Amino acid sequence: MNTPLRAYNVSIQRLTRALELISKEVGGVHVHTVSAFLFVARRGKCTQKDVEIELGLSNAAISRNISFWTSRRYDRGKGLGFIQAVENDYDRRFKELTLTPLGVAFYKRLLEAIER
Repeated sequence: MNTPLRAYNVSIQRLTRALELISKEVGGVHVHTVSAFLFVARRGKCTQKDVEIELGLSNAAISRNISFWTSRRYDRGKGLGFIQAVENDYDRRFKELTLTPLGVAFYKRLLEAIER
């Protein structure tokens, strides 16, 4: 079998498994929302500004996307509790982001889905 084609098919299968897991566990979400979660997960600890710069989105857009993963969404609905956003002690405009134990567990399941 053609090696590049096989690698492509394997990559598509892994991506499909990851997307199926996301859909099953958190429902339909926008790609920027997933990207924000993945950035925080890979970094371990970062600021909301870091995510804004990395994804090239406005502060308002990042706030909405991050809030989906926190315990309380921007629209005051119940969030997933996967990310903890803590205001900086010196400047409340800056939020420091880390994964909660729920977020770490979800990220591990996501990586396992990709790896199998």
